[in-house]
Amino acid sequence: MKPLKQRLILVWIAVIFGLALMVGESVRSFGQGRPFFAWFDDFIIAFFLFYAAYMASRSPKNIKFLSAAFGICFAGLSMSYLSKIFNPTEAIYSNVSFQLLTALLLIALLASLTCMIWTLAVDFGDQVSEHED
Repeated sequence: MKPLKQRLILVWIAVIFGLALMVGESVRSFGQGRPFFAWFDDFIIAFFLFYAAYMASRSPKNIKFLSAAFGICFAGLSMSYLSKIFNPTEAIYSNVSFQLLTALLLIALLASLTCMIWTLAVDFGDQVSEHED
């Protein structure tokens, strides 16, 4: 697959991932009285994903933003996932069942790691972007 197509796929994955984080956290936390930073961290991660997608869509040189955003996403999700594995009694404030939430977190964790590795493995430097002079 050509690097341009891969870059566009990664951009769309970042946008969809960011939206899924925001919607998922909203559904999970609505009406539960969770502390501000217990739910707002996913919105911060989504912001990084959106910004990285915007930057990477403008130039192949900006793929580093996607690498960083997926790395931040992996770090944030790994803390959330591991807290549910090692301390499941703290995960009771949710509109989503513990098993479903843990499974979704694992899928998101693996997807963010895969996308981060993907951005690092492909050489995007040979592309010519329509936005560059």
